[in-house]
Amino acid sequence: MPGYPGAGFHIIDTLFYSGLAGVSSHLFSSPEGHVLIDTCNPGDGPAVLRNIVGLGFKPRDIKHILITHAHRDHLGGAAFLAKETG
Repeated sequence: MPGYPGAGFHIIDTLFYSGLAGVSSHLFSSPEGHVLIDTCNPGDGPAVLRNIVGLGFKPRDIKHILITHAHRDHLGGAAFLAKETG
């Protein structure tokens, strides 16, 4: 089940929350490129992408997507976000 939409927010320093209510995704920002940690459930990719853009980041600046473990609420949006981030 997809998470409830929610806005992304700044956590601390270069760490941002880009997930939804109930399922998490995080973005580490860096001048060399960003790292997206987890991608939420299948179908959540567009909402995660909206949160990333809403935080002021360009999706194409994401250089790596890291999946912490093989549960659908961590890797479900990976294919969509990999395509959208190049």
